[in-house]
Amino acid sequence: MVDFVNLVSALSACVAAGAALRGLRLSQELQTRADAEKRGDALLAQASTALEVAYESLTKDLENGAPAQSRLNWLTSARHLLRYRKLKSHLQGTQQLICNEREEAWRLRFYLILEPLEKRYGYFDPPEGDSDLQRTIVPKSAAVVIAFSQWPDSVKDPLNEFPIEQIVAERESFVFRFPAFERQYLAAKNAENERQA
Repeated sequence: MVDFVNLVSALSACVAAGAALRGLRLSQELQTRADAEKRGDALLAQASTALEVAYESLTKDLENGAPAQSRLNWLTSARHLLRYRKLKSHLQGTQQLICNEREEAWRLRFYLILEPLEKRYGYFDPPEGDSDLQRTIVPKSAAVVIAFSQWPDSVKDPLNEFPIEQIVAERESFVFRFPAFERQYLAAKNAENERQA
């Protein structure tokens, strides 16, 4: 009987030790996840800051509504955009999704501020005589900034996957609220129907 009690006590001790070990592992796993979440949050915050600083650097001195022809502004902006890319590469899951959404908002701001430069011939040319290096924009920095401002080829436009008919079916009354849009919508719909016929 004493042997049986000792056996039960030993088994109980083993089960308790196993449960304690499992609890310890679970606690460590939860702590590891919490630490990873904190690191991800810090990376996300810094990535957002990098985008903001990149934009502020580029737009520090505006000339006629466009970035000044400033070597330093373009270099600084490009460097922050490259740091942003590196920070973003470490994000996963929800944090990466949030980062992508923030990137899209900043991409539009970059696009709009760079748009006046599309037809400003000579803007990226070095000044004659190379006397003013501060106004000489490094091509690599311009390439980084301009590339960021453009819609990435690898990203599908969600509008292409969302049929306008679905919007109209969900909210029919909105079409009639804007008569000019209604005319355009009906004209496009009629043209589409004629093509399909």
